[in-house]
Amino acid sequence: MAAYNSQETIADSVRSVQAQTFLDWELIVVDDASTDDTGAAMKPFLEDTRIRYVRAQVNAGAGAARNIAASLANGRFYAILDADDISLPKRFELQLAAFSADPALSVVGSQLAEFGAWGGPEDSAWATDPILISAQLERGKMSIAHGSTIIRREDFHQVGGYDEDCPRAEDFALMRKLRKKKMIALPEVLLHYRTNRPITLAYVIASGRSGKLAKVKTRSKNPKPNAKLMSFPRSALVDARSIATWARRWGSQL
Repeated sequence: MAAYNSQETIADSVRSVQAQTFLDWELIVVDDASTDDTGAAMKPFLEDTRIRYVRAQVNAGAGAARNIAASLANGRFYAILDADDISLPKRFELQLAAFSADPALSVVGSQLAEFGAWGGPEDSAWATDPILISAQLERGKMSIAHGSTIIRREDFHQVGGYDEDCPRAEDFALMRKLRKKKMIALPEVLLHYRTNRPITLAYVIASGRSGKLAKVKTRSKNPKPNAKLMSFPRSALVDARSIATWARRWGSQL
């Protein structure tokens, strides 16, 4: 769990892990140099010996925080949970059963129910078929809900974990690196995913630029794995597409 200024939500997220029907887990929370009371909110949970809290000295982003957590983890699988989301009680049980049933699996996700100050939960459908998931990732579409995923440890490290140079798209970059491996999403809603509605235009533009960088770094032909966001040329077309997507989805709600 990567956490940044999560004092208002992290307790519910941690409790959702403690409520899992699968009991043999460890939770590593990496606080990405929060400036609020995230650490104080975590303190009561540290009596549970399965929970570990680590505070980073520098705010380096969620990808960096998750890489730290992975470096400290002991398990064979990495379950992703953001510090403002809620795992439903059977999440780990059902996803790990899928891994047991198919040793070829690298990533298992699920369906989401989105919620927030605007209301919810509201179901959000994601592809379940491994061929479709991989094909959509190849075409540059985020086709699996990263926050719901459990990832096989060896595969995570084989592709180098999260790309810390892709802020706001480190999850997309990771799934792109894993796209040749077998991924599925279970048909059940196993995660309540907190969102803001509407998303700000500035956030969408920044995410679009980072997403484009992730594509360039992981593309099948002429990949540029060492490209950086600061040196990557900003494309008016990339921004225009981000603005158009934002306007179609959220413009009517303003």
